[in-house]
Amino acid sequence: MAYGRKVYHRSFFIKFLYACVRRRVPTYLIYVIGVETLVYNNQSPAYEMAVNINRELERVGFINLGVNERPNLVVLNRTQMPAVLVEVGFINTDNDNELFDRRFMEIAWAIAQGIVRTFYPGWDIYPI
Repeated sequence: MAYGRKVYHRSFFIKFLYACVRRRVPTYLIYVIGVETLVYNNQSPAYEMAVNINRELERVGFINLGVNERPNLVVLNRTQMPAVLVEVGFINTDNDNELFDRRFMEIAWAIAQGIVRTFYPGWDIYPI
């Protein structure tokens, strides 16, 4: 499908998860907080969608951890269409849990807005 000068595949694979990460440093644990989106590579059409989703989730209150390449993930490298894996918050952090409790519908709308902005950059779908 072509919209303006951009050409997009007809389908995207989008997977959402609520992650749990603990990284051990010699004497203490580091907890991750925010939203991170993974793509096969930063040159794919999925990258723009990932950036848009992260930007919209940042507006809701998540810390934007960016878009990262993860070519080793089966869900990204075996999919026959552009794919994004959105880690929407981390279950082991109070801030992200509070955002889910208080602003769940806004999170859902932000994800939808990020997807729509990939195809129609000027559109706004948020409910009034």
